[in-house]
Amino acid sequence: MLLCMPSLRVYVAIMIIPVILITLITELKYLAPFSILANAFVGFCVLMAIYYARLNNPNFENMSPFNGLYNQIVYTGYILIIASVFLCSFFGYVGYLENCRSPITINFPMTTFPMILKGCIAAMIYVTHALNFYMPFHTCFVYLKKWHNQDKLFKWELFYRALICLIISIVAIIFPSIDALMGFLGCFCLSNMAFIGPNFIYMVVIWDRPGLGKFKWRLLRSIVFVAIGIFILICGTMVASVEMVETFIQSTPIQDYKLEVEKVLLAKA
Repeated sequence: MLLCMPSLRVYVAIMIIPVILITLITELKYLAPFSILANAFVGFCVLMAIYYARLNNPNFENMSPFNGLYNQIVYTGYILIIASVFLCSFFGYVGYLENCRSPITINFPMTTFPMILKGCIAAMIYVTHALNFYMPFHTCFVYLKKWHNQDKLFKWELFYRALICLIISIVAIIFPSIDALMGFLGCFCLSNMAFIGPNFIYMVVIWDRPGLGKFKWRLLRSIVFVAIGIFILICGTMVASVEMVETFIQSTPIQDYKLEVEKVLLAKA
């Protein structure tokens, strides 16, 4: 039965329609309350990570070099987002050590309450997708709406919302593992936005005044940075492209879920 489970791509495809529907919400005021609820789910996830860390490894408070920092981390870290991320990472690793898998909720047992929590986290991601989609879309639509009849902008907005969301979903189906795609985008954007582009702009601005400097040191410096950017662009994107092709070719079964189901079946047996 477990060997016949669909790949992750099938589940992503199933979510296309629900994701498109929530991105069709054009008013931010209707999404904001769900954001508050989503943050509450994240808080519960942090608490569960700490709970199962204590349950699976009762001696983790005495582990060096974290001994003495436990109370500070627990009681002062919740109010900051970065502290919440740290807590999930720290307690997730301490609780499961070499058996820890990402995301942290995969490590939770297949019992009633953790399953409810996983459902809540899935709902949180579903809602926050619409929130994260809101501002980038409006930035694009500022330019897109100039090409259409101003009396029918609402219809065109819904059309472009659905279209862009569909494109995102297709990319997610092609690359269900985001690591390779993020590696490609990271190399491409870092090389262009941090090295190549800024230095070209810098040279255009200072070419006449104040000039290239003695021995044209400003020009030489920019050439070095542009060369570094081109190196990162070529090498980084080549490696990431190979990983993306491998990800596309390989089938992507839900290995983590299979392992959890197998644990449950073995426990019942």
